Parts: sequence; structure tokens; C-alpha cells
Amino acid sequence: MANFGFFKGKLQTDAVSPSVLVEAAQQGRFEMIGPLLKAGADVNVRNSVGQTALMWSAFHANLQTVLTLLFTGAEVDACDTDGMTALMYAAWKGDCGQIIHALLKKGADVNAADANGQTALMKAAWFGQHENAEILLDQGADVNTAENGGGTALLWAARWGYIDMVKLLIAKGADLNAEDRTGFTALAYARQQNHAAVVDLLGGAAQ
Repeated sequence: MANFGFFKGKLQTDAVSPSVLVEAAQQGRFEMIGPLLKAGADVNVRNSVGQTALMWSAFHANLQTVLTLLFTGAEVDACDTDGMTALMYAAWKGDCGQIIHALLKKGADVNAADANGQTALMKAAWFGQHENAEILLDQGADVNTAENGGGTALLWAARWGYIDMVKLLIAKGADLNAEDRTGFTALAYARQQNHAAVVDLLGGAAQ
């Protein structure tokens, strides 16, 4: 037995909450992951909203823990109740390039979509994570996938003024004329938000 404090008692496999592994990862207590696994914790256990330790380890950009969980048999494409996978948890965070590579190497579906139809690439585009988007695109992410509201990675990047992201998406073949359900294109969003440089870029690319 090992005393972890955080659990207000000693670790015993018959006395620990089934989702304790997820709780440890969620709270960033990564030093506990190894001992919990050795004590018999289920690497694929989920909490009440379907989250796994792999998802939270990816979210916190802890590469070593992600690798440990994958090696131990973590389901790479497990999804939570919102349809989010570990790849999506990593995609919108900084310093996650190596984690994205690791997940994809283990077979993560680069074009998986959550309950809103959003892919990992869309999440990277929404938050301006250029490196993550570049990796995903290089590994086969569909640049023109649209979510349930019709938005694409390009529309979102243009809306938030991420000019480097817009350049990357255009270079990868993004549809400049794609419209969401409101009828807005990437250029329309850039104009609405007064992103002059993006407006000039999209206007020139369309000619």
C-alpha cells in the first residue's frame, strides 16, 4: 500500500474509487499514475462524463504520462459524452505537438468528429494552434470538413484573425467560398471582425 494523501487514506485496490485514475490525471497528479496502474487501476476507466486519464493527460500536455497510458493499453479513440477524443483534447492546447504525434502513431482517427461535428483540426484552428494544425494536416486531416453549423477550420481562423493559420489552411487547399449556416464565408467573418490583414490575404487568394 502507498499513502497518496490526495485520496485521504492509503491506496487499496478494493477501496479506491473506480475513476481515481481519471481524477489523478484531471488534477495533474501525474506522479500517481504509475503506482495506480501497478495497483490494478483500469487504464480505460471513465468518469461520469466519459473522460479517461489519457484525455486529461493530453489536455495537460504531459507527454510521458500519455506514452505510459498508451503503452499500458489506453484506447486512443475513446470519446467522452461530448464525443471528444484525446486527440481533440490535445489539439487546442499549446506544447502538444509530440502528444499529437504519439496519438496519431497509435492510430488515432485524425478526422474523428465530436457531437458538434468538430474535428481536432477545427479545435486547433479555433484556438490558433498553428503547430498542431500543421501536424494534423500533414497526417491527413480534412481541411474542408464542416461542423454541424457549417463552419470550417478556415472560417474559424479567419473569424479570430489568425493570419498564419489562414495561410496554412489556404496552402492546404481550404475552400475559400465555403459558407456556414448563416451564409458567412471566411472573408465575411474577417471583414466583420475588422481583421484587415486577413481580409487582404483572402481577397488576394480568391482572385
